[in-house]
Amino acid sequence: MKWSTLSLLLFLTAFSFVIRFYYSEMDTMYPIGADSVGYYELGIGMVRRPSLETIVTKYRTPFYPLFLVAMVHACGNAKTYTLDDLHASADCIVRAQTVIGVLSVIVFYFLLKQMKIGKTVSVLTTMLLSWDIFVFAWEQFHRTETFSIFFLILTSFYAVRTIQNLRAIDLFLVWFWGTLGWLTRPSQILVPLLAYAIIGFRFLGNKRARGRGVWRAGVLVGFTLLYLSVPAGYSLINRAYHGYAGISQVADIDMLGRILEFNLSIEAGREYPEYYEAVMAYRAHGGNPQPFRFIDWFDPLIYGDSEKMMRLRSFNRAIIGAHFGQYLRGALSNIPNTFTDIHFESKVHPKDGDLLSQLFYGIERLYTIVWMVCGYPMLLLSPVVAFFIMRIRSVGWSVIAFFVGTYVSAVLLTVITVYVADSEYSRLMAPLHPMVFAAVAYAGTYLSRRGLFRRNS
Repeated sequence: MKWSTLSLLLFLTAFSFVIRFYYSEMDTMYPIGADSVGYYELGIGMVRRPSLETIVTKYRTPFYPLFLVAMVHACGNAKTYTLDDLHASADCIVRAQTVIGVLSVIVFYFLLKQMKIGKTVSVLTTMLLSWDIFVFAWEQFHRTETFSIFFLILTSFYAVRTIQNLRAIDLFLVWFWGTLGWLTRPSQILVPLLAYAIIGFRFLGNKRARGRGVWRAGVLVGFTLLYLSVPAGYSLINRAYHGYAGISQVADIDMLGRILEFNLSIEAGREYPEYYEAVMAYRAHGGNPQPFRFIDWFDPLIYGDSEKMMRLRSFNRAIIGAHFGQYLRGALSNIPNTFTDIHFESKVHPKDGDLLSQLFYGIERLYTIVWMVCGYPMLLLSPVVAFFIMRIRSVGWSVIAFFVGTYVSAVLLTVITVYVADSEYSRLMAPLHPMVFAAVAYAGTYLSRRGLFRRNS
């Protein structure tokens, strides 16, 4: 039986909603947590006093805070601009995120369809994503994961389309969705740069694709500079209004957490006595390496003191620079945790006699295995992909390089720069699941046809 595109979309939509409906019926944790409160309070400030000073902050990027406030308005609960409004809108926000999650599944199907890997493989891979509990579980929480996944899939859609046929409008859409991606989650800031680099490598380095080379080079350089201008401008605005040169000071706190976690010697940081002495004292009484616990113990008001935060950055750099090898070894040793960690907020606890909890526990176990089977080979084979794209600048190898590069760079960026507590890797890796599934489906299909080994294919 031949299915029309509309029939397939209706099927995939229903298939995605069913699992989400039953998951929502299970006894899960309350959607609002400490991070949700922080996002909402920032959003209130942005809406009450809209200006560059309130929208660009050193605490969080603005997309998700503004989304929460907009949803409180849309749900009809914007009465007092207090947390009561957010709590009253909790379920409404979750339903909106569920819709975004299902839209992500549909866009993912079109991404696979565009990659020409066959209808059956496209549908099965989309079904695999639609039931991925490490993806849809975060739709039940007021966190950035749902939008991070949505924007990353959209960025990938236009990146792949540009790799296939270079057009200015698609380069612009890579810029647009990629910018929204890092304004939601800063760790996605490298994705458009990687896309532009691979597109340039394919079209400017391939003899059969060098027509109008000067024009193509100019357009690519222009969009790359346009993209870089946004985070650079964001950092400059932060410096002008808040005295902080950067996107988010959370990154500096995370780096301190890594120093504490890896128990690095801090002798190189003696020129920053306030931190040197505090860390020495904190370690002496066996303080928790969780950096936010250290900040609470050291100076809970530091978040508002940009000068102290800038000195913390300098302290971190001095320590890491002096012990980079030890730091890197400690960071890379965390890579296996990116496959096995399950965050406490989304972790399923099976209960006797509760069929739903047992079902979702089984799905959680299954997808842990799927994630390992798909993700580990991509990490191990990434040098092979780099080798082939250097020699065969084809559409196929360029697409694989984009997905593998997005995944590998995100894993390395995460383990090197982010302090992870409470098994948070499953949350941080959630946006990468579609990238890995797409890469495996695409590589498997085309390698079996041996199309990727033909030059200029």
